[in-house]
Amino acid sequence: PSHAVKRGTRYRYYVSQSLVAPGSRKDEISPSTPKWRIPAAALEGLVRTRLVDLLSSSAEIMEACNGAVPDALQQQTLTRAAAMLGQRLQNHGDDGLRRFLTATWTRIDVHPNHLTVAFDRNRLIDALRRDDRDAAPSGAGEVRASDTKLIQPEDCMVLSIPATLQRAGNE
Repeated sequence: PSHAVKRGTRYRYYVSQSLVAPGSRKDEISPSTPKWRIPAAALEGLVRTRLVDLLSSSAEIMEACNGAVPDALQQQTLTRAAAMLGQRLQNHGDDGLRRFLTATWTRIDVHPNHLTVAFDRNRLIDALRRDDRDAAPSGAGEVRASDTKLIQPEDCMVLSIPATLQRAGNE
């Protein structure tokens, strides 16, 4: 996130790509493309709530794994690690959330009535396996160079999060 300091208070916010590098992708960005500045706490709160729901649901975790974990014992271990991670994300603040997202997500898109968060299924499974082995709050967030490969469409999982944007300010 970006930030601004006003009268000694630091305000964190996320900025749409079209505002970060205007004109760098002229083919993709039209004048009607929405340009967002969203308070970081609000965005992170929505994402955290949805992730905790996902990680707390054995059915959603198995769906997210998409058959990549056929063994019942491994499935049980993964769902247990997911539930533990969900509890930590709920209780331990933004650091754990950022580490988890850095390790697993590929893209977050903001739409007028919802957010979408795209995850790499393989990175999610790897993060949960590492988290189960490490059993430490920071276990899910280590990103290795081998994790930066381009993901295949079949490995992508998209979460949709209902949200309503409220306009504020004079732009």
